[in-house]
Amino acid sequence: MRMLIDRSYENDVHSKLWYLPKELLERFDDICQYLQDLLPKILRVHPKLEHNPGLVQRLEKFHEVYQRVQQWIVNDNPMSDFCYFLDQNLPDVNLGASVEKCLLIPRAFLIFVWTQRHRIASQQHSGLAKLVHDLHPEMLVHLSTVLTSANLDDASLKDLIDEIITNGIDSAEPTNISKTFEVVSMQLQRTNATVWNAFVSVILHEDEDAAEKMARPRLPSV
Repeated sequence: MRMLIDRSYENDVHSKLWYLPKELLERFDDICQYLQDLLPKILRVHPKLEHNPGLVQRLEKFHEVYQRVQQWIVNDNPMSDFCYFLDQNLPDVNLGASVEKCLLIPRAFLIFVWTQRHRIASQQHSGLAKLVHDLHPEMLVHLSTVLTSANLDDASLKDLIDEIITNGIDSAEPTNISKTFEVVSMQLQRTNATVWNAFVSVILHEDEDAAEKMARPRLPSV
C-alpha cells in the first residue's frame, strides 16, 4: 500500500498500467466508505457474508484488482516491457481503435517474444518466461519453425515488423510469411484464451470519464 500511495511504481512501470494501482485504491476507498455507512446499522446486518451482498461484491472487486496489481505492478513485469516495446517500435499504431488494430497485438507480442528468446532461455523463472508458458508453451518452437523456413530467424527487428506488421495479413499485398505467421498468432490467442484475454484487457483499458462512472451499476447497500 505504501508503494501505491507514494506512487513509486511510476519509476519502473509503463504509464499505460498506472490505472491499476489507482483503481485498487478506489476499490479500497469504496470498502471503507461502505463500512462507514454500515456502522449505524451494524446490529441489523447479518454477520454471515453470504447475507451481505454489498460487502461481498466490494471485496470481490477489490480482490480482482489486487491480483492484477500483484501480477503487473509489483512483480517482474513483462506487460510493462511489452508496452515499452510497442512505444518504441510501433509508435503510430493506435491499438484497440478497431478490430484490425486489436489483432495487431498478438502479432506484435510474438515479435516481442522472439526478440527476447535468449533472455527467456537463460531466465526460465522470469515473469516473461512464465507468461509465455502460460499462454502457449510451444510458442518459441512454432516461431522458430516459421521464421527459419522463411530465412528470417536472424532478421532484424525492423525487417520482422516490415514483413509481419507493415506488409502483414491486413495489407493490400500480404507477404507469404505474414500468412504463415498468422497461424501462430491464432494459436497464441486460442491455446489459453482466458489468460490471453486477461492480458489484452489490461493493455486495452481506457479510463472512464465522469459520465461512465456515474452510469456504473450500483452495488447493494447492505
